[in-house]
Amino acid sequence: MISSSLNKEALLDYIQEEDIARYVVVQHPPRALSPNGRAHWGGKEAARVHLMQQVYAFLERNKQTLEPPPCGYTIHWFYKGVMPDDDNVVARCKYARDAIADYWHIDDRTMHVRAFLPVNVMQLAAEKAADVPKKQRKAVAAAYKSLAGHVIIEF
Repeated sequence: MISSSLNKEALLDYIQEEDIARYVVVQHPPRALSPNGRAHWGGKEAARVHLMQQVYAFLERNKQTLEPPPCGYTIHWFYKGVMPDDDNVVARCKYARDAIADYWHIDDRTMHVRAFLPVNVMQLAAEKAADVPKKQRKAVAAAYKSLAGHVIIEF
């Protein structure tokens, strides 16, 4: 599920609302799914199941507006602090890709990563806040900072 702290207006502004049919939005996949993770196999399995359930739930909630994915997808990774390694992010998103392919009944071997776009929410918030009147800057910055901890899979 998308966290309740996520500001949906900021999300829709980032993805440009008219293109909503090409996006899946979920929380960051757990570190246990990273190739560098040292989690017990039971912890990895629980993380895998939870991530896939998030993706299925998002797809079910938005099935009227979603389009089947083409063969490529882009990962938008919202973070604070240190930028993550792209190879670890792609690996952590593997089960999200599997869930999308399973939902649409397509072979995931035909899906490939077009791009990995790390988005520093602190920089994004500062840029967006600079474009509004001074009284609104704090609220706008907070709205964009709420994107931290989420990943958008664009297909």
